[in-house]
Amino acid sequence: MPWAELGPDAALAVALQASGDSDRARDVLAAIDADEHPFWAGFVHAVLGEREPALRSFSRVEHMGAGPTLVVHHHFPSVWKPLRGDPRYDALVGLAHRSWGMQPAGSTAPTT
Repeated sequence: MPWAELGPDAALAVALQASGDSDRARDVLAAIDADEHPFWAGFVHAVLGEREPALRSFSRVEHMGAGPTLVVHHHFPSVWKPLRGDPRYDALVGLAHRSWGMQPAGSTAPTT
């Protein structure tokens, strides 16, 4: 599905890392063009437990398509947990909201 972008690759990295195969998860990361797909590169860094490279990659994301937005909001909470509370993670979530004209829960502010 085009909207999923590299989501299936990222899910493979999650499965590989969870099964203890970090080397193959790193192979998934190596196959991602980080300049073209900074969200997915950042996500796989996060899967690998590489917080700073993940957050640096996320800082280069300019717009969030459907796949990344779904991943941020609904999938892989164990990957996101170590990043929560960091303002750079909050900025990524805010970008997802702005990319789709959404407001965070409990917010009454306009999303301009």
